[in-house]
Amino acid sequence: MVKLEHILLGLFAQRPWSGYDLRKWLSEGGKFLRSNADQSQIYRLLSRMEEHGWITHTVDAREKRPDAKVYTLTKRGRAELLAWARSPYTPPARFQDPDFMVRFLFGGIVEPAGLRSLLETELAARREQVARHRGRDRTHHFVDAIPEVDPDRAGLLLELAHIRGMAEVDSWIAWLQEMLVTLDASRTIPPEPASGAVCAAAAETVRDSFPATPGEPEARPSPAIDTPPGGVRPTDTPPGAIPPPAAPPAP
Repeated sequence: MVKLEHILLGLFAQRPWSGYDLRKWLSEGGKFLRSNADQSQIYRLLSRMEEHGWITHTVDAREKRPDAKVYTLTKRGRAELLAWARSPYTPPARFQDPDFMVRFLFGGIVEPAGLRSLLETELAARREQVARHRGRDRTHHFVDAIPEVDPDRAGLLLELAHIRGMAEVDSWIAWLQEMLVTLDASRTIPPEPASGAVCAAAAETVRDSFPATPGEPEARPSPAIDTPPGGVRPTDTPPGAIPPPAAPPAP
């Protein structure tokens, strides 16, 4: 999980910031990277980061307003930031995790090959997830459920939510592919190795991160779940979604 201090270090790498400006950014554009960061938490963290020697501050005297501390990155802070940005990326089980997006947004501070590796590692992980789980039996099981549970309705809602999730991960995979093509075309990242060794290595790294769904006992299927509205069955690819890609080649 990405730490707030790494987000702040990435911001300080771009320009000086005051605590007030940081809080404003985190409550607007940055809220998708880190939510619920209040002003007191930010100032406590800035104090700790200054104690570590990662940042330093000057006082900006302002007329008719309280003076503001303006923080800048130090050499030690730069070293900490680069160590994190260049560290190996391990995809979490949940796609679109903030850790990936923070690394992507601050990808301008890493080597181009490192940015390609980040994208390829995430792409290989999501392709592996789809190849492993997309065709599994998703019959919903209700064993000793409380009387208030309507199995037909509850099962249908679970299935519809899953169909939405399939469309989301397919869209995420398509976006990752688009980023590789776009960055290739702009020569922002080095060309893909002809052997595809990087993708194969990334796939091997994440292969064991997503265990197969274990078998479940026979349970009561629901007719409503077999064919939800629109005629999509549990094993179908949702309309407009990308078909499951082939599993990455074994190294």
